[in-house]
Amino acid sequence: MVPYFKKLENGEQIQADQYAAQFPEGLALEADYDFGPLVEVISNSTAEEVKAQLNHENRDSALCLAMAGPGGFRERFSPGDVSVGPHFKAQNLIKAFSVYESQWDAWNQDQRDLFWRQVIGFIQRLLPACDAQAFAQVQLRAQHGNDDGGRFHLSSSRSMKYSSASGLLKASMFLTVCPETIP
Repeated sequence: MVPYFKKLENGEQIQADQYAAQFPEGLALEADYDFGPLVEVISNSTAEEVKAQLNHENRDSALCLAMAGPGGFRERFSPGDVSVGPHFKAQNLIKAFSVYESQWDAWNQDQRDLFWRQVIGFIQRLLPACDAQAFAQVQLRAQHGNDDGGRFHLSSSRSMKYSSASGLLKASMFLTVCPETIP
């Protein structure tokens, strides 16, 4: 955008005015959601509560309330109209990935699945279309025989393609949005 503003008479001032109107408090580059309480609830939930949450069966548990109750995680990341400030804060998604990685050894498979599908997937559904396409084109590769337990790692060796929806369907899907992430 900057080259276009430079072509305008008084373009730098127009650019500064538009930026100030959209971001009156500046552009914060840090995550603004604290995953700590949610991690604590997931960590302290019984195996039955986690399995019930994965299957959307238990509506009375602390885990369910932390995920979908008033003031819970889903309420914070529900879509809405944004007229001022960023429309999507990628830092929260990046922080969710960091939390997932940091909890890898502490959580069992169901707890990891819960966080992956119902937290990371829920946040990813808010990605702008261009970023969602980039996520969808990332290749997953399992590294076997290493000391990290065979976790999946990201490889972006392919160039990005912005052609058609049919090209998206052929890409290795990394997007974790599943039916249960839709309220």
